[in-house]
Amino acid sequence: MKNNKWILTVLALFSMYIITVVMLIICASITEKTAISDENLKLAINLIYIVSCFPGGFMIGKIQNEKQCQWGIFAGTFYCFVLLLGNMGVMAVNKEIAMQRSHMLILFILCSISGALGGITSAYNKNKRDM
Repeated sequence: MKNNKWILTVLALFSMYIITVVMLIICASITEKTAISDENLKLAINLIYIVSCFPGGFMIGKIQNEKQCQWGIFAGTFYCFVLLLGNMGVMAVNKEIAMQRSHMLILFILCSISGALGGITSAYNKNKRDM
C-alpha cells in the first residue's frame, strides 16, 4: 500500500506540471492576440506557477492523509526546485532571460505557501466530511 501512495504522489507532482503547461498555453494564446507588457506577462507567468502548486498540495494531502501541510510544502518546494533546474539550463544558454536569484527566492517561498495551503485545504476537507 505504501508503494501505491508514492506512485500517486509522483503522479500528483506530475499533474502540477501538466496544469502549468495548459495554463501557459492559454496565456500564450491570450498574449498573441493582445498587447500585454513584459511586466504583466511576467506577473501572469508567476501567478501560473503559484496557482499550479495549490492543486498539487491538495492532491498530495489527500493521498498521504497525514501531515497534509508538510506534504503541501514538499509539493511546492519540489515544483520550484524543478523550475530552478530549468532556469539554470536557460541561464547556461542565455543569461539575459534567466530569473534573478532574489526573484527565484520569492517564487520559491510563494510556491511553498501555495502548496501548503492546498495541503491544509485537503485536511480541512477531510475533517469536515468526518463530522
